Amino acid sequence: MTGSQSLQRIVKQLGWLSSCLLVGFGCSTAPTVPPAAGPTGIWQLMGVNGVAIPAVITSARYEQQIVAEDIVLRANHTYAMFTVERFFTGNVPPAAVADTVYNGGYWNTTNGDLVIGAVDATQSGDTLRIRSSDRGLSVYARQ
Repeated sequence: MTGSQSLQRIVKQLGWLSSCLLVGFGCSTAPTVPPAAGPTGIWQLMGVNGVAIPAVITSARYEQQIVAEDIVLRANHTYAMFTVERFFTGNVPPAAVADTVYNGGYWNTTNGDLVIGAVDATQSGDTLRIRSSDRGLSVYARQ
């Protein structure tokens, strides 16, 4: 047996021995699945009522073009929402310059239900859905 073959044999034996020790101590070499991520993090708006961003929302008084929106859900249960939007009426095109609106408050989970501010939300993996009476369904992706 050459030196190289002897070394390979020793490495195989050590691998077998270490796996036996792990099993003996109640350890497993099986891959572990990371726990499901909670709602904390940065969420970017992808679409509103099935329309990709930028999306136009029409009401009786005006139209609103949502250019972009991010929500930051912090571990201390506060949130910050930044919306870039333009308002216009009738056939008048939206202003070239968009306004950035800041909104903040608290979020929480109660009995498994996610509430951001006063609005119900649902999280499924890296997708967040918020349904509000003034906008409809907004869908966000975790960043």
